[in-house]
Amino acid sequence: MSSVLVEGRHLLDQARLVSDDVATTAELLDSVNRRWTSLRQSAGDVSTRLKQLLPVSESFHHGMTSLTAWLELAEDRCGWLDGAVQSAGNVAQQLNTAQSLAADVERQKRSIDEVTDAGCQLLEVADTDRSGIEQQIGCIDHRWTMLSQRTYVCERFKVIC
Repeated sequence: MSSVLVEGRHLLDQARLVSDDVATTAELLDSVNRRWTSLRQSAGDVSTRLKQLLPVSESFHHGMTSLTAWLELAEDRCGWLDGAVQSAGNVAQQLNTAQSLAADVERQKRSIDEVTDAGCQLLEVADTDRSGIEQQIGCIDHRWTMLSQRTYVCERFKVIC
């Protein structure tokens, strides 16, 4: 764009125009130059912002995908715990499974914190609709709370036994 403006100036200098025509054309070139500079600055600002946003967004979505997959597996394990008791061996197996799940839930606390932190950071820097991110965080939080409550009950059962 700057080469176009330079060429325009050069042509103005070479042209045999009336001073009013030169002034008008020079004003138009200056206007185009200011608008181009403003547009280039805005594009640079957007690019800088997106470069800052991209790693946060990737971190959140990667963490959310991994955590969702883990939650699905953990919820399936909880479903297995709801089965009918058929023998003393079955109770012992269910108790071991519940203890293992409770330990896994404890280990995953850091992951849930990291995903929630990344989501909050994304909400701070993103200029987009917040409801989608807030809904995803709310859904994960609800599922996490339900899973934590179920494993807490299992842990309490272990103490009683």
